[in-house]
Order: sequence, then C-alpha cells, then structure tokens
Amino acid sequence: MPPAEAEISWETRGDATAATPLLFVPPLGRGRRSWEPQVAVLEGAHRCVLFDPRGIGRSKDVACDSYSAGTIAEDARDVLDRSGVNRAHVVGWSLGAAAATLLALHHPERVASLTLLTPWTRIDPHLALAFGIMRDLVTHASAESAEIATLWLILSREAVNAAGEQLLIEARSDVTNPGYPTSGTIRDYLDSALAFDVSDRLRALSMPTLVIGGAEDRLVDVAHARATAAAIPGACLHVLEGTGATHALPVERADEVNALIRTFVESHEASDAVPTT
Repeated sequence: MPPAEAEISWETRGDATAATPLLFVPPLGRGRRSWEPQVAVLEGAHRCVLFDPRGIGRSKDVACDSYSAGTIAEDARDVLDRSGVNRAHVVGWSLGAAAATLLALHHPERVASLTLLTPWTRIDPHLALAFGIMRDLVTHASAESAEIATLWLILSREAVNAAGEQLLIEARSDVTNPGYPTSGTIRDYLDSALAFDVSDRLRALSMPTLVIGGAEDRLVDVAHARATAAAIPGACLHVLEGTGATHALPVERADEVNALIRTFVESHEASDAVPTT
C-alpha cells in the first residue's frame, strides 16, 4: 500500500516556531515511544515529529506487502508531507538509521541534516550471524523469549542488573500490548536489515551528517559506525565509550546523545527550512 493511502500514525511535539523540525525514525520493531528520552528534552526548543512505522504501534494494522527499511523511509517521507514539513533534521537509530539514510539518498531535499545512531552500511558475517539469531528466535521462540533475548543483547550488563526482575515484567507487558509487531513483521524487518547495503552510495550524500556509535555495542559493532562516517563526505563521528555505550545508546546514554543531537542540529539550522503550514 503506498504511504499516501496508508494511515500512518504520527504526532508533533514541542516548539512549532523552531526553524527546522526534527524527525525521529525509530529502530527495528519499535515505534515513536522509543524516542521519549530524546523528545522529553528536545521538545523545549524544537518541533519534534514522531511516527509509528507500518506494522508497529498505532500503525500496526496499516497494510504492507513486505516491511523493510525502505517502507520506513517511505513512511517518514509521508509523515513529513502530512505534517507540512518541507525539510527536517532527520535522526535515525539502528534500522531507523538505515531508513533515514534511504530517505536522505532518495529525497535529499527533505533532509536538512542527518544523525545516525548505531548504523551500518552493509552486513558483514558477524552482524549477519547476530540478525540471523534474532530471526530464529522470532520464528521459533515465544514473543516474550525473543523480546527478553533482544534486550539482553542490546543493553549493558549494568542496565540489566539494575533493572532486575522489572526488565522481565516490562518485556512481558510489551509483548501483550496491541501495538507490538507480529513475528512476521519483525522477520520482514530483520530480512531487510540483512539485505541492507548502501556502501557504494553514501558518497552521494551532501547534507551535514553526524554518526554516533557505542564502543560496547554487542549487536552492531562500532566498526560499522566508523565505516559509515568514513563513507559520507564531511561526516562527523562521535564514539561513546564506557558503561552504557551499547546499541541502546539513546536510552543508556540519553544525556550525552541529547547533547550531541542538540549541538549538531543547532549548528546546522537552516533559516530557509520552515514548515509549509
């Protein structure tokens, strides 16, 4: 179903007078709630645009032949259209970073700047094995077990220990939420992650770009963030280190991630990029 016909669920929060809105593109299997640690802080000075991709959250029932990073990119563009935004500072995390990259490649005129958290440009055997394990879990294990295993993989030891039993309680609650994606939806998105390869196209990007990686990321090794930054002309790279420098950077290291986004965006504000409405 083309995004123009789909009822993608989206919202805007924050300062409607800000020169250039921020569009947040969520990670694999997650919706707009995943950005709460960022939006709660940044909405004070910026208009923030958030959405649930097809198959997830309030967009769970939007029809789609096959879910992918490409469909998330289409949803992101559709949300820009629907919210009346000409250009946005686009922030993507994990598979959302892949989708944000596709949006920038296909519609560069809509992207004032690009911030990519824990990205990859193409799969290597190490990452393929990780995504393959996640796919097997989604296919053969219960939704609860797959969710808990994913949290164990992306979170730090310190975060898991601090959460204790609450981590299991919240995982069980999440998988029973009506907006939690089906196993088929997650498999589609994982297949897209496995197939993603823009390594020979990134040189075409010309917008200001910030790449953020975590030195302790067990899922997408920080080498992928380094390769992404090296492939995009003029891109800035920031690698967080130490406790919490995991695949869940926007959660575990929210204060630093928020500061990096804010500094980067405000240094590249485009005075001519304003909402169309």
